[in-house]
Amino acid sequence: MGNDKKKTNSQSLAQWMKVAVVGSFQEALKKLGTLMTLIGGLILSFFYFRPFGKNQEISFQEFKIKVLEPGLVDHIVVSNKELAKIYVKNNESEEAQEGLGIDHHDFVRVTYSSETDWVSVFLILSTLLLAFGVLFHNKERIDGMLNFGKAHVTIVDKYAQNKVYFKDVAGCAQAKQEFMEFVRFLKNPKKFQELGAKLPKVFVGIGAARVRNLFKEARKCAPSIVFIDEIDAIGRARSSEGYSGSNDERERTLNQLLVEMDGFGTTAGVVVLAGTNRPDILDKALLRHGRFDRQITADKPDIKGRDQIFQIYLNKIKLSHEPLYFSKRLASLTQGFTGAEIANVCNEAALIAARTEEAQVTMDHFEAAIDRIIGGLEKKNRVISKQERRTVAYHEAGHAVVGWFLEHTEPLLKVTIVPRGTAALGFAQYVSNENLLMTKEQLFDRTCMTLGGRAAEQVLIGTVSTGAQNDLEKVTKMTYAQVSIYGFSEKVGLLSFPQREDSSETSDK
Repeated sequence: MGNDKKKTNSQSLAQWMKVAVVGSFQEALKKLGTLMTLIGGLILSFFYFRPFGKNQEISFQEFKIKVLEPGLVDHIVVSNKELAKIYVKNNESEEAQEGLGIDHHDFVRVTYSSETDWVSVFLILSTLLLAFGVLFHNKERIDGMLNFGKAHVTIVDKYAQNKVYFKDVAGCAQAKQEFMEFVRFLKNPKKFQELGAKLPKVFVGIGAARVRNLFKEARKCAPSIVFIDEIDAIGRARSSEGYSGSNDERERTLNQLLVEMDGFGTTAGVVVLAGTNRPDILDKALLRHGRFDRQITADKPDIKGRDQIFQIYLNKIKLSHEPLYFSKRLASLTQGFTGAEIANVCNEAALIAARTEEAQVTMDHFEAAIDRIIGGLEKKNRVISKQERRTVAYHEAGHAVVGWFLEHTEPLLKVTIVPRGTAALGFAQYVSNENLLMTKEQLFDRTCMTLGGRAAEQVLIGTVSTGAQNDLEKVTKMTYAQVSIYGFSEKVGLLSFPQREDSSETSDK
């Protein structure tokens, strides 16, 4: 047992060192590319801006008459059979030769030699340095161009520093338990297989070639988890009218995905997960046994789940009290919020506290953050007439008073007439009891409370305004649902008509 533990630790250390070495090498390669680009650019700039002397070109006939025949040339050196260097006699040597009786019209001595043109060498080297530097510096972009048609997958390294553990996830206990089961299978698949169990694939655009490449990479990294987000983009039910246009590529991709999953047993050590908000439109072949045959629903957290999520995020904030002091109340104020929205509330509260130069985050900051997320940014400078402000006040008070006297309405938490967002001139916030079922009496009381604002305008002001538009939309949806879905109408009877795909009647139950 001790040897196995040491072996595991050694493997973990080796993997960590491998990741560190690869990361350091890639970083060094990028720095080398930058350095090579800089050096090559400097050398080219030096030769480009160097003030070379201007040479005057003359013809051979002119050279013969003006230079060669007068005897001004001492000797000529021809380099590489291309360039001739002419050395002119100085006066002292010419006088000495005349004193010795040497005829200055004798043939000039010509010497042939081979020389290295260092200017050309430096220019070539600097150009190569610049080219290789640009290649190394833009290696990722070039790799992306060369890998066109391959799957752009993100391999999550288990030794990365920014890890998220199961203990950091709250608010969806059942979904969390399901995913933990997959991890246990990857760690110890024999335990499941000995009992005869097969781990089901689950689902919580790549082209056909990229699908093949994706599963090829997954097999190399086994044990691993393949996660395909928004699978409805390629997994939508296939049309019976044949291929046409963009559907051709999408259906080829879907077919390739089905083929890969058919030849993809659990013994490969790979689990396939996919995410979607539209499971109802997926192709039935994807949901067949052996493919995606288990669905894990991650619903919005209830009040208990929101309490747990708040406790996780509150531990990262400097608070005026213990996290438990805030979490329960905040959970009751954020009915219908997702985990991401709860994280946004905590972050917004910290920003508000920093903006007001507070040392700690208080409940007032959290309530201000919730108001901003629900109603939008507070418009303190918006110009509103006294009549409009009076109308909004009566309207919101009408909601509150009617809700106070009715039995089945939710408790009122807050009413405000401070303008927020782009259109809202005020809103009321209630503490939801989060019932899963609603009676006919509850729906009737909610309808009355929703119309309380318009009724207050009619009674107290003597006229109605356009401020009740949103209230009328809600009442229309609730009333339509009572008649056409829930069978609450005595005249229409016990009927329930199918809903349209884009309808949202159930959202206001």
